[in-house]
Amino acid sequence: MRSAAVGVHVAAVVSLVACSGSSGRPLPPTDTPAAPPVVTVVPNVAAGPTYDVHEWGLLRGTPDDHVMLSGPRAEPAPMVMAKPVLYFHRHGEGALVVDVEARMIGGRIVEHWPSFGGVPGERATWADVVIQPGSCRGSRYPTLAEEPCSRLTDGCEAATLATVETTDSDCVHWPRPPGGGGPTQAWNHLFYRGETAAAPSLPLHLSPLPDGTLRVTAAGDRRIPGRLVRLRRSNGVVGVTDAAEVVAPPAPGGTVVIASPTGSLSAARASLASSLREAGLTQPETEAFRRSWDDALFGPTVTASARLETLRTETTPVATARPMAPPRATTSLLYVLPQESAEALATLTFTPPPRSVRRAIVVWIDETAAR
Repeated sequence: MRSAAVGVHVAAVVSLVACSGSSGRPLPPTDTPAAPPVVTVVPNVAAGPTYDVHEWGLLRGTPDDHVMLSGPRAEPAPMVMAKPVLYFHRHGEGALVVDVEARMIGGRIVEHWPSFGGVPGERATWADVVIQPGSCRGSRYPTLAEEPCSRLTDGCEAATLATVETTDSDCVHWPRPPGGGGPTQAWNHLFYRGETAAAPSLPLHLSPLPDGTLRVTAAGDRRIPGRLVRLRRSNGVVGVTDAAEVVAPPAPGGTVVIASPTGSLSAARASLASSLREAGLTQPETEAFRRSWDDALFGPTVTASARLETLRTETTPVATARPMAPPRATTSLLYVLPQESAEALATLTFTPPPRSVRRAIVVWIDETAAR
């Protein structure tokens, strides 16, 4: 529309010029010298560098909206918990220094990385973060005997962050030495994990029906990116088969009814990956999410009621076992939150602000937990 308007404007100017030479105002005599043109000199100032931020995480809960948010592969406690991963993509030349803050709405940050001691409270902050070209893979992560892991009793996700490194994000250097001199430490990404007692209102309301179908109503006015995946997992229960059903989400204010799952899990995996890409993640970032969560979502080893997780450091394998309950078949729904819904759970603040922020939080709702 803009190019068409410009075309009309140019055509009008040309028409007026032509008219002035024929039937409009008389032209000046040929011996009258024309006025010298006015020349405005605009200095050639190069634009400063800017950046984009991409984030992913996992939100867990039931149809009653009791949810938990987490990042790589750790199984959270039955509270709302947050652990997204933040990747930075810079553009342009020159120094780029950014202040970053993550804050839980009505809650607290449990751990964040990089960090050098101290409990962060309701927010995690990184002041004077230097963003430089390069992926900085192979960053250092804490062992279970180091901060912040040594003070945590519910597992330490910072120790598992090597699995979510990407090849296309830029280096995050922090902290800056006092006075700006000396080297900084380089990281592939930033992360935080938090919890809140105030469960957010989710944009989709779920109603499992007696015939095995699921009614999904879009309560908000925001479009759901990608597609919905209804997933059935046997979790070892005899006579139950793993299956999935993939459908388009309802329009804002609308409703869809999803049949009992009969499709393949491979199609569901591909559909979820496509939804993450639609939400703004790059292919390496999507693969990082899949390394962390594909086995838990679609694989045979993790159930909603029990887990045997092994965390390995560079030197010592450490196993954390939880009591095993009888296997239980589950049916769940997966979808990606609209960005505005992610903001209602945790806010991100950047100074100076980035060119864009892409937040891809996957919701994992266990339909059977409330039955």
